[in-house]
Amino acid sequence: MAAQTHPMLTNYQVSLLWPAHRRRGGLFSRASALLRLWYFRLRERDELARFDARALRDIGRTEIDRQRELAKWFWQE
Repeated sequence: MAAQTHPMLTNYQVSLLWPAHRRRGGLFSRASALLRLWYFRLRERDELARFDARALRDIGRTEIDRQRELAKWFWQE
């Protein structure tokens, strides 16, 4: 079964997916949202690491793009 792919999202795009009351929340909800974003990036990059050449071609990426993305830390966009 092929892995389901998702485009990499920016911080702004991810924030739009969360309800407005979460975006305006206090320190705890903002920290929680940030941790979820970081975990999302970790999962996305882990999935990208498992792609073969054909899967990369399917999403329009090259091996260099993949290596550049995998070299980033989880807090980097």
